[in-house]
Amino acid sequence: MTQVQIGETKPSTQWLRPADVPPVPRYEAVDLLRIRSATGLSPAEFADAIGVKAEKYRAWEEGAAKPGGPVLRLLQIVDVNGIAILS
Repeated sequence: MTQVQIGETKPSTQWLRPADVPPVPRYEAVDLLRIRSATGLSPAEFADAIGVKAEKYRAWEEGAAKPGGPVLRLLQIVDVNGIAILS
């Protein structure tokens, strides 16, 4: 780990620029089914993999509710990279 000495500037955090981070998508039930189906997992297994209760995930996939918050970014990561990214 590099330490910053007194009088030096801080290390660059340029790689964290918000402009480089894609916006968080909104996922509909059909999107969730597509993402989960690509993993080969059951709804309960997929829910466990992304850290939500199976009942909540089923409601999302059935269209009775919509995911929100940090799980949207997690779904995007799985959508783009596959479920193996979580292991």
